[in-house]
Amino acid sequence: MNRFILSFVVLTSSLVAFSNKPVSPEKIVAQHLIAEYQLSASDIASLEITSQHTDKTTGVHYMYLRQSHNGLPIFNAVANYALLGSKVVNSHSGFLQLDKQIIQAGHDVSAESALSHLLAKNDVDVLYGPVPPFTQETNIRFTLTDNAIALEKIVLEKGYFLHQGVLHSAWFVDYLGFGHHAYYGVVDANTGEVLQSSSQIIECNFGSHTHNEHTPLVQPTPEVQSTQKVHKTQATASYNVFPFPLESPNHGNRAV
Repeated sequence: MNRFILSFVVLTSSLVAFSNKPVSPEKIVAQHLIAEYQLSASDIASLEITSQHTDKTTGVHYMYLRQSHNGLPIFNAVANYALLGSKVVNSHSGFLQLDKQIIQAGHDVSAESALSHLLAKNDVDVLYGPVPPFTQETNIRFTLTDNAIALEKIVLEKGYFLHQGVLHSAWFVDYLGFGHHAYYGVVDANTGEVLQSSSQIIECNFGSHTHNEHTPLVQPTPEVQSTQKVHKTQATASYNVFPFPLESPNHGNRAV
């Protein structure tokens, strides 16, 4: 995923009115966040665009953003925007008014300890000694490649996480291990407490039809639906099918 940091400069209405240059999507979003979501310029001083693209059919430009604090991302402070030209078609913001937050700063827990806490929380028994040292790729991103404890590169990111009304300094952990052990987790960077853990695997046992617990850390916000009109036609044909809500041919009989 290509990512970069934007420092938003909010233009006044007079500057916009007398400028011949089109206003960039970034500035449109900045102005809208302040006007509609009561954020201050300091709240959005450094935002990360995690993804953006333009629908070739509708021309709608989609932007997905994440808020930062002290140069570190706030993992569950996200927003998304749909723009058509200079108009905001739809938006959702989970950004925080930072001056109103209780903030727990500091990163006393190492990346190695954060991974150990997450593995212990989920009863993953792959460690036969201390966690090998992580490689620091940036001031935020730390990685570890060790085929003895994980199938793929383990990635930890340093940042913040809003939990029970407190903005905690935290580690975000992406771990893909062996068997059914694959987790996203958030670990408090001061205490080592696992604030949230989510399995990346969904299972279904058809005999008793039970599912394992699976809750995304950040609920995705659906994109704005396309403005194209859908034309439907009447159909007179009939079909022999397994009607909803049957999950498979093993769960019932066909019907017309």
